Amino acid sequence: MGIYDERFYGLPHRAGRITGEDGEVYNELDLETITKPSGKVTVMNAVSVTTGSDSEAIPIAASGYDAVAILVTADFPVSPTDDLNVNFYASLDGITWSTQNVQSVTLDSGTDPSREMVLIDEPYPYVKATAARSGSTDTITVTIEYVGIRYKKTGVAV
Repeated sequence: MGIYDERFYGLPHRAGRITGEDGEVYNELDLETITKPSGKVTVMNAVSVTTGSDSEAIPIAASGYDAVAILVTADFPVSPTDDLNVNFYASLDGITWSTQNVQSVTLDSGTDPSREMVLIDEPYPYVKATAARSGSTDTITVTIEYVGIRYKKTGVAV
């Protein structure tokens, strides 16, 4: 049987890490190819962020995606003192969210505008981003966009 049993096609699942014949350890994504991603969707559009603002829910498994690529853009004020911290939280229903973040990124105020690309490749039903300044001074303008990604399973045998 291969890494992906055909009985599970269309369901979000992961094969885990494998060791190849050459002794190297590979992640299951090395055995998949990306199909055409979805169109870009904006979930936070030029929001003025201070103490914390949430994006709209980003459907991953709920929309049949294997992953999402998320672009966070921060437009800092003149002479900024605060960086931008962005935490990502998971949800089963898009309403009740985990209390521990599943991923995070900090955008440095030294680059304006600052952009960071985040890949979330776990099959959570939904994720959201919460953006907040690192200090207590600046108001930062934040835009968050994503594209959904589906991987084409190759069925490579182990």
